[in-house]
Amino acid sequence: MRTDNLKIKKITLYITIFSFLTLTELSLVLWFILAVLWISFFKKKMAFKKLEVSHSFEYERIFVDEEVCFTVSIKNHSKEEFTLLVTPPHLVDTFFPKEDLFVLGKQEVQKRKFRFSFSERGSKKIGRYTVSFDDRFGLFSFWKVYEVCTEVKVFPKLVSGVFRNQALKKLLPSQKSNVRILEDVSMFENISEYDNEPLNRVHWKASARYDRLMVKKFSFTSMGRTRIYLDANFPNQELILNQAWQELHSQYIEYAIRACGSLIKQMIESNQEVIFKVFSKTYETVDSKNWVEYFDVLSCLEGKYEPIQNFQLYLQEDLRFLTFEDTVIIVSMFLSESILPLLIDLRSRCSKVIVLLMPYGFRLEDEEKTEYVERFRDELLTLQQKAEVLEENHVLVRLISSNQSLSEVYESV
Repeated sequence: MRTDNLKIKKITLYITIFSFLTLTELSLVLWFILAVLWISFFKKKMAFKKLEVSHSFEYERIFVDEEVCFTVSIKNHSKEEFTLLVTPPHLVDTFFPKEDLFVLGKQEVQKRKFRFSFSERGSKKIGRYTVSFDDRFGLFSFWKVYEVCTEVKVFPKLVSGVFRNQALKKLLPSQKSNVRILEDVSMFENISEYDNEPLNRVHWKASARYDRLMVKKFSFTSMGRTRIYLDANFPNQELILNQAWQELHSQYIEYAIRACGSLIKQMIESNQEVIFKVFSKTYETVDSKNWVEYFDVLSCLEGKYEPIQNFQLYLQEDLRFLTFEDTVIIVSMFLSESILPLLIDLRSRCSKVIVLLMPYGFRLEDEEKTEYVERFRDELLTLQQKAEVLEENHVLVRLISSNQSLSEVYESV
């Protein structure tokens, strides 16, 4: 707790000097007023010390640009009334309101709420907030500064696009369906309008509600395991990229992170098994049924400009873990034709290999197409051209331009 009582000290000094020079009835009145001021000061100071202040977050994990509430709770244990000013944490400039002035009554509890958001992903600290009191005459003030130790994890934004092109190999235990062998009638998914399906699939309650026959749609009993590999590092062996591209690397890698995050969330929510491996400053593997654990890794991911080991060597080491029910998805900003033999080896041990190359990101669904035509590096164009002969064997290489959306890319694979 900090105190500023300089003005009341000056008043005390002036009254002392005045009384020393002229001892009159006015001096006694001034001493009486001064005594009242000091009593008020110490009473307010003791009461302010007893204020119970705490804080909480609405959520500790949020998406980019998602608003979250930060709440400061103040409990007054004394019989003193305060006009308090709460100033939100200083490290975030999006807090609203910027400050909150209110009256805290005797033995009252109040909660003051602030809204804020982050424009970038990562593990964020919000800093310190202040609770202060100023005397109505401006003679003294108190304030306390509170450190917020909890960090907020900011997840990358999701991208529109439904991916349903992984291989379906692994049969799951379920009841048998007479309509489609891959359906699981124990997992109800949706309803749709009747179209010559068997009558035992009719959803009678929904049909009565919509005044037309509606049938049940179920999830699948067959699904493959998907292995997603994200290369977030800077290519370092086969080429020397220009300085401008190096500086934009951190911007373009955000597109790859958002694409992986959207893929993972969609698959996990569809009860699919996903193994995610990321190659950045650290090598991390996530295998979970909770998509939040994947986003915890994505939120703090940073690429490295001089990686110790080549991305292809990591893939080579993973060959022995692949099974024929796996679909392999590789997301990178740059690969060359030297990876083609490795893609063939991967395909020999799994059902499908999909390579998504996004050197300049992609077009978001809410953005309009432009007439701008990009010039890709020759190494990327050569890889795409030579990989075309492998498509009939389920090795698909897609070079994505900034004028393509992910939905358009997914439809092509």
